[in-house]
Amino acid sequence: MADGSRVPGEKTVGSVNIALQRIGRGILGVWCIIGPIGLLFGYREFESGLFLLFAIVVVVFYTIAIWKWRNQGFGFLKAVTLDTLLTVVFSAIAGIFTGTVSAFHRGLDRIGAGITLIFVFLGFWILEMRRNKKRR
Repeated sequence: MADGSRVPGEKTVGSVNIALQRIGRGILGVWCIIGPIGLLFGYREFESGLFLLFAIVVVVFYTIAIWKWRNQGFGFLKAVTLDTLLTVVFSAIAGIFTGTVSAFHRGLDRIGAGITLIFVFLGFWILEMRRNKKRR
């Protein structure tokens, strides 16, 4: 496509890629918030091996956050904060939906985590699609 024309669906694929990046930043932020709380208050609940694994995961997420912050500056922290808040909002919406539907259909309560991931992905994807529309 040397003439500058766009491939059909290019914006959709680009929106999916950006949505996945934003989900990654949201998960990073959630782990940076929940991780220390889990270590502080949940150490009695974990077996020693599971506690060690949880601590390693928290350290890895903090290491990634600090490394990205050093390379990208405070803009990265702003993006992580915004995406973390949006991840929490989309997860709450998924929780409300799952709770409401599972009150009438008992099979849905087993797949609540999958529904949450779908809602978070769809939320970020819709935001990116709207952002692409505004750029035109």
